[in-house]
Amino acid sequence: MARPTKPMFPDFEGFLPMFKDRADNRWGKALTFAKLGNLDAAAQLITTILREGQTTPPSNLQSVTMSELDSITDHLAVNAISNAYAMRNKPMPKAAIELFCAAADVGYPDMAYNAANALAFPSKSIESNLRAQKYFLIAIDAATTPSAKAAALVNYAPIIRDGQISGQPDWPGAIGIYEQAAELGLLTGMFNTANVSMWVFEKGDDRFIEKGIFWLGKILEHYREDKDFLDMDQPETRDQLLENAKNLLARMHIQAECSGTDPAYGLQLLRSTKPEHGESPLLRPWLTERAMTRIVMNMAPPALRTPGNHWHSLLKTIGWDVHDEVISRPDMDAELFMVVTTEGPMPFVVMSSLFSPGERYELLDAIQGFMLEAGLEKFFIAPSHAVFKAFKGRVHTPIMVSVGDQFKIGTLGLTSTPKNVIANAKVEFEATDLRFTSDSCVISIAINRMNEGDDPRQGLDLGSMWAGFGPWCLPIKTKESGSKIKTL
Repeated sequence: MARPTKPMFPDFEGFLPMFKDRADNRWGKALTFAKLGNLDAAAQLITTILREGQTTPPSNLQSVTMSELDSITDHLAVNAISNAYAMRNKPMPKAAIELFCAAADVGYPDMAYNAANALAFPSKSIESNLRAQKYFLIAIDAATTPSAKAAALVNYAPIIRDGQISGQPDWPGAIGIYEQAAELGLLTGMFNTANVSMWVFEKGDDRFIEKGIFWLGKILEHYREDKDFLDMDQPETRDQLLENAKNLLARMHIQAECSGTDPAYGLQLLRSTKPEHGESPLLRPWLTERAMTRIVMNMAPPALRTPGNHWHSLLKTIGWDVHDEVISRPDMDAELFMVVTTEGPMPFVVMSSLFSPGERYELLDAIQGFMLEAGLEKFFIAPSHAVFKAFKGRVHTPIMVSVGDQFKIGTLGLTSTPKNVIANAKVEFEATDLRFTSDSCVISIAINRMNEGDDPRQGLDLGSMWAGFGPWCLPIKTKESGSKIKTL
């Protein structure tokens, strides 16, 4: 494969014969300066010529006058100097900026784009940004290709977005400009439309979230369908753009609790992407927790409204592999179903009563005896109503793990697997692993609300009232509902 060649510095020597018969010999002088490397002197001289009105842009390239032909040549010379400045890869000096402005003013719209960019970046003055706005609008209006127009729109938007003229950031206004570029097929425009929409959301306004989700979806569709890219979406940035789009789309679906968002889809996207450069290690666990909280709050209650079925539905919702059948065992005053673990199927027993984890009860010992007699040495056991405890800044929702003749307290978090609960179950609660806890008591609230006949989708208040139950907290809807709970 041949190596890509570097662009060559413009051949100003080759331009000189085009200007040898001109009455105005200043063009030749300017190009001689450029040939010798003095671009600023060349730019200043040509700016003077242009501002004196000694050039006329052609109106019809099929039939041009000699004067208009000269103007085409002039334009080529200006372009050559512009390219020479660009090859320096440095901030544009004042001489270059004034050349671009003068050329745009006499009717060379491609120079308007150069002028606008040179004035806007890294300008901090209102005067410079006002001039940049003027030339961006010329470039946008005169653009003859989607690529040119979209690039001008995307570079113009930050002036409005950051309030570089008005002094007040205008994020909705910038969204509108970015979206114009998005509609032309520019993925950078699509991403920025969504990104600024997320900024607005983080200030408490979710009205642009659906728009952001729409355009990020278009980016993913673009890659799936292998569509062509516009020039500004350069090859070296395309892979990162896709990853950034997935990450942002995941955050929108997880964080924004409004129409069109799906936390389960957001979590799926999040798990399919790599952390962004410089991303806080706390962000993904927080987003995962938030997604799982919303997923639980959106869960439908089971058809059979019993404590065992409620626990079964919740575990299935948070990703546990549970067998479909929930069996009633009146002889044990309990219900049970099977959970798939790395050690094989394991019973999950739900008592019809509330009990305090960590304490021994005659009925628990009897259940343990039933299980051992059936050859089942390990099983989970949970009370009818879920309790929780705040410990070291985290929320623990306990379920018991019976191993042989010993009961241990395991912590059920929103991201816990059966293996996590088994591995971290301890006789002493305070020794449990904080990694598999939660930052809210949504699990216990969801179980208890379903036990009270409510549907989580109608609203779960994470600030629910709770009653003390030994060393544990018991979320309840009302004091009256709490008094009706059967206890061991």
